[in-house]
Amino acid sequence: MDDTLRGVELSDGRTVPRTAMFVAPAFRAHDAVLVALGCAFDDSGWVVTDPAGRTSVPGVWAAGNVANPGAQVISAAGAGSTAAIAINGDLVMADATALARLGGISGVQNAGS
Repeated sequence: MDDTLRGVELSDGRTVPRTAMFVAPAFRAHDAVLVALGCAFDDSGWVVTDPAGRTSVPGVWAAGNVANPGAQVISAAGAGSTAAIAINGDLVMADATALARLGGISGVQNAGS
């Protein structure tokens, strides 16, 4: 037996002869963690992010197919890289702000100011 498509069986039992078929994928984000954390979602059910991947919950970022149903591997990887850069920047700024509060350095402003 080979894997060649010969037909499509319908729900009424009839078989329609076919040699090719297209099936639309059903996109569904694996977003249970984002839902549990309380992130905002758009009307289509995708998590809302800013261009850097920040969600509506401070300290939570999202990238790839959980935020963009059209993202392919390369664009999802790029979005992940963008989010990683933003995360690193926020962590560095938080450390610098904490140090400034302790009197270690001056002239550092919070990124949210």
